[in-house]
Amino acid sequence: MIVFSFLGPLLYFLFPSLGGVWAGVIILGITVGCFNPTAITYMADFSPPNKEGTYLGAIGGVSSLSRLGPVIGGVLAEIIGLPLTYMVASIIMATTVPLSFLLKESLKKSK
Repeated sequence: MIVFSFLGPLLYFLFPSLGGVWAGVIILGITVGCFNPTAITYMADFSPPNKEGTYLGAIGGVSSLSRLGPVIGGVLAEIIGLPLTYMVASIIMATTVPLSFLLKESLKKSK
């Protein structure tokens, strides 16, 4: 589901109308909403025994940094304009798609 997260900002860029923004917000909300449970589960699967709290705390800390996204987006929008800001966001999110295929499988193989 997170693979499609770049479609939200792309819709903002391609259709700068109220309908385009609503469609983008819905797609982005659904896809990004699936990210946190997936990330937490993935980290819990790969954390060493008795270190789960440390690893999950790291996710919480990194998630807190995501609050800077709107600030960076606002500064970028002032510099290059709103449509190009959405295009940059879409490109950044699209680059995570191939990276997601490099992650190891977290499910244990049954014998």
